[in-house]
Amino acid sequence: MRNANIKIRVTKEGERLRILDRTLYNSIVSTMKPGRPYAMRLTAWKEHTISDPLRRYYFGVVLQEIENYTGHSSLALHDFFKRKFMGVHIDKHGIEIVPSVFSDSSSISVIEKSQFVSAVRTWAAEFLGVYIPEPQTVVE
Repeated sequence: MRNANIKIRVTKEGERLRILDRTLYNSIVSTMKPGRPYAMRLTAWKEHTISDPLRRYYFGVVLQEIENYTGHSSLALHDFFKRKFMGVHIDKHGIEIVPSVFSDSSSISVIEKSQFVSAVRTWAAEFLGVYIPEPQTVVE
């Protein structure tokens, strides 16, 4: 197990760490040699945020369908939907901060992104009467 980058979720309970994935932990420990020192690095857990298939579906299908109906550009629509469903925050300098949804630096989880896309689809159906197919029915 040379230079392995393995992530095992833990939580702190009192002064101890509780291992959340005992099976993975046991599997890793079983490969370690007795008496040999190992290094362990702890970092805050970050939920998975990469969602390329969802991003392609959102920009290639959802926004495209709404753009075809309204004539507004996909970028203008995306900005509108981010403001509507994700909200705007004002920083200490009075600057509007609109959360990033699909950029590589986004901190929004894949589940939240999926909920965002669902909200856009629902809005399109309710306010425009535009039916947007489910992601599973779209062939790329």
